[in-house]
Amino acid sequence: MYFTEKVLASVISAIAFAFFVTNANESGYLNVVFLVSLPIFLIVGGFCSYVIEFSILDKLNTKRTFSRYMLSVILYALFGIVALAGFTLVQGNFLDVTIQPLLLLGVLPALIYFHLSYLLRLTLTKFVMSWIYK
Repeated sequence: MYFTEKVLASVISAIAFAFFVTNANESGYLNVVFLVSLPIFLIVGGFCSYVIEFSILDKLNTKRTFSRYMLSVILYALFGIVALAGFTLVQGNFLDVTIQPLLLLGVLPALIYFHLSYLLRLTLTKFVMSWIYK
């Protein structure tokens, strides 16, 4: 169930990010943005999500839902910035990065992925539970 949830969240996040980044006039770029962002969401998003949920949040053992949610938002945003910094470091232009690309291309996709994953978890859990107990 976890793997299915993350793959669905990655595909829907890539679609949402492509619609958010491109304008209505630039519909030709929609496919390009989707095809470039999908593997990033699948690989980096899946890995970061696994690290956050199983390595960090489970060890902190937070009981309150709101505090766990806020900590997740902060961690996903931080991991989005770290992932984008890693990509720019690999490309060799790390000194040219300003705050706007970090927020637009690092934090925004991470938060889209987190919120869609969270909604899918709630929806799939409710759907599976209602299907099992029919």
